[in-house]
Amino acid sequence: MPEISVIVPVYNAEPYLEKCLKSLLLQTYENLEIICVNDGSTDNSAKILEKYAALDRRIVVIEKENGGAASARNRGLEAATGDYVSFVDADDWVNLTLFETFAASCRKAPVDVWIFNLGICFKKNMKTLTKNSIKLEDWDGWESPDSVLTFDNCNNPFYSGMSVCNKIYSLDFLRAHNLRFYEGIIFEDTLFNIKTLLIAKSLKINPEVFYWYNQANVSSVTKSYDEKVFDAFIVIDEIKKCLQQQKLTEIYKYAFFQYKYDSLATLYKQTKRKWLKKFYNKMKDYCIIPSEFNSLDKNLCKHLKNYIIIERLQSSDWHEFYKFLQHGSV
Repeated sequence: MPEISVIVPVYNAEPYLEKCLKSLLLQTYENLEIICVNDGSTDNSAKILEKYAALDRRIVVIEKENGGAASARNRGLEAATGDYVSFVDADDWVNLTLFETFAASCRKAPVDVWIFNLGICFKKNMKTLTKNSIKLEDWDGWESPDSVLTFDNCNNPFYSGMSVCNKIYSLDFLRAHNLRFYEGIIFEDTLFNIKTLLIAKSLKINPEVFYWYNQANVSSVTKSYDEKVFDAFIVIDEIKKCLQQQKLTEIYKYAFFQYKYDSLATLYKQTKRKWLKKFYNKMKDYCIIPSEFNSLDKNLCKHLKNYIIIERLQSSDWHEFYKFLQHGSV
């Protein structure tokens, strides 16, 4: 039976941590290593971790100074000894059959990445819904959870299920390709997953919901980004570098072109007004590149999702563009 290392980054998760740990300790599959990385918590998270580590030897607690989720996950990856690795956030929880289901699938045919679905739980009336982080209609060749696929099977690459929490990874695969989290930026999940899926040689998809994303601690106010929104351009640069290194630029050139303008426009709508003009100008620099246009079929481009964004970027100023996005479908 493969050992699975479960990495839990912990930062001030006192109200939710016990529920998360119980969902791991009560798994029907017991061959687990549960690595809890206390990322400089200032509440009682450390005491809770100490209590549960005394109750179950499978829990390993690592203390570190606060550095963010990416650094905590990287520290967990360094310590992991399992055959596979899973990431669970300290305020979320998982179904008790998650790892048993994975192990059964792995015995039939091991893969680099195993993907499953997420659910969302709201505090009000404990309403739950499926997030549909993966949509099976996006994947050619999927017939059952035992179907072995690659990222080439995805008709909507760079968009389908870019959370690390709905995947289990081969640790040998991650280490062989030095796949780690980019520290110091937001959107690190997206970058890690796109690079991982581009490089992976095999993956499986189980559409069942095994992971529950807790929104009880999330503000109801629409998220707005400050200067950290510019981290999105680091993500784009790193994806471009990965495509070049893997010699996949030609294969994914339309998908990457679409991802850039679509994702940046979505972020633009959520950016604080102070940064809108600067973000708009940088977005134009990243999306309207003459050499890139020359390598693409203009007629085909017009059929890409939300291509009107590119047309508006070329014909309007930052204020008009913002008004267009607020009333458009992006």
